[in-house]
Amino acid sequence: MLYICIFIFIAIYKYMFPTSFFINVFYFGTIFFIFYKKIICKRSKKLCSFVKLSLILGAIIWSLGFFIILKDIYQNKNAVKKVDYLIVLGAAIDKDQPRDSLKARLNTAFIYYKKYPNTILIVSGGQGKDEEYSESFVMKKYLLSKGVPEKNIIEENRSKTTLENLEFSRLLTKGERDVGVVSNSFHLYRVKFFAKKIGLEIEPVYAPTPFSTLLSSYLRESLAVLYYNVKYYCP
Repeated sequence: MLYICIFIFIAIYKYMFPTSFFINVFYFGTIFFIFYKKIICKRSKKLCSFVKLSLILGAIIWSLGFFIILKDIYQNKNAVKKVDYLIVLGAAIDKDQPRDSLKARLNTAFIYYKKYPNTILIVSGGQGKDEEYSESFVMKKYLLSKGVPEKNIIEENRSKTTLENLEFSRLLTKGERDVGVVSNSFHLYRVKFFAKKIGLEIEPVYAPTPFSTLLSSYLRESLAVLYYNVKYYCP
């Protein structure tokens, strides 16, 4: 019964927010697991044991990444300091409007600007193949509509990845050491990880993660955190 309830929840979530690849993987994985419990386990005990062990190991690995992210958020989300430059990382857009994750980042940057009005906001994000505008253009447009003066906004429109966001934006800070970065809470552990690798000291500013992307974001990011830790620390 528990598995059926999980399947129904994921099906509803998938119907409400159908664009995520990871939700689709989780959805079909749940179907397989129900099939496995109802049919495979009754026919082959060896295969049943192998699948069960694989699922347990996968759950442990994913949970480790999830724990790392949650620990980072719990320890650092309220430690917001004043900076001279605040880099706002780009995310998905819909024509000339930010989608939910990016909107959360921009709203957090705007709240920060209201508290520290001398802050220069660097909106960072290039133009994807399926995008009509660069992410930085849409971000700047949104912040201008909120009342942020144009003199307080700098565009970085070349980056395609999180690492490039940081590398290209650093060139626009004029050597200042007081640099902050805004991203959704699930993302900032990896952002700090990349910043450390390139020798950039940052103050993280945690934006909320919208419900529409919550499940897919943590599914993906928990694996990404483990992947990059293994890649850089276990050559």
